[in-house]
Amino acid sequence: MKKIIIFTNNERSINIIKRLKKKYKINLIVLSKKFLTKNLISKIKRFNKKIIYFEKSKKLFTKLAKEKPDFILCCGFPKIIKKEIINIPKYCSINIHGGRVPHYLGGSPLNWQIINGESKIYISSIKMNEKIDGGPLILQKSFKINKNDNLDIVKLKANSLFPKLCIDSIDHIIKRKKLINFSTKQKKFWKQRSKNDSRINISKSSKLYAHNIIRASSEKNYPAFIVLKKKKIYLYRSRLLQKNFDMNKEYKFKKNKLYLKFFDGILLIYKFKIKYN
Repeated sequence: MKKIIIFTNNERSINIIKRLKKKYKINLIVLSKKFLTKNLISKIKRFNKKIIYFEKSKKLFTKLAKEKPDFILCCGFPKIIKKEIINIPKYCSINIHGGRVPHYLGGSPLNWQIINGESKIYISSIKMNEKIDGGPLILQKSFKINKNDNLDIVKLKANSLFPKLCIDSIDHIIKRKKLINFSTKQKKFWKQRSKNDSRINISKSSKLYAHNIIRASSEKNYPAFIVLKKKKIYLYRSRLLQKNFDMNKEYKFKKNKLYLKFFDGILLIYKFKIKYN
């Protein structure tokens, strides 16, 4: 039975661990304290697997090497892993990535795919090297989304596919199947999204772009927002209207709904929160 070490601090690892523990031996789970929630820790502890926390020291290398893993899987891990650790496994280390290779490398790939209006979302497995998302593509899977699917829905769909992607990728490597390399010119890297990326400028944005920002933003961590007359309004849910109507100003409140006027039409906000300064 192949031995696996999993690096994570992300919800995508829960479904992965559930599936992989039936087929492989999960020797160790390495957690990063960055962005780690009590809820995720609680879920991972239920698997009754040995857990250690990531540290920048020789002790980590020693602990990992002692396990003699066949594979290391990185599932939403926010820290850079050194080459000496990447090279520990008998076969290789694999990054389970939430974006299309080579078009969506780097940070927040699921979010950026939504913001850019993609109708298909891709997830990928990458053979790791010392560069961020720098190794060859192992496998890719995709699923369709519609124009109103938000980040929560996309994550659920992606998380349901990640386990099979992991298993297929491990088999792919064991059977020495072909990997796909891309040149530096072909690769496009995206930054990790921050709160500042969630601000919408009504006078400069299109309604479609604003809608995509809203559905790609996290209600808890970095909700989309606008600023109107010293009022910060968090925008949680929106809908594209089939028909527009006349509005003589940028916004209008009506029956617990907010209508925003962009240069190309009107966007309905049906869930929002006003914060007064």
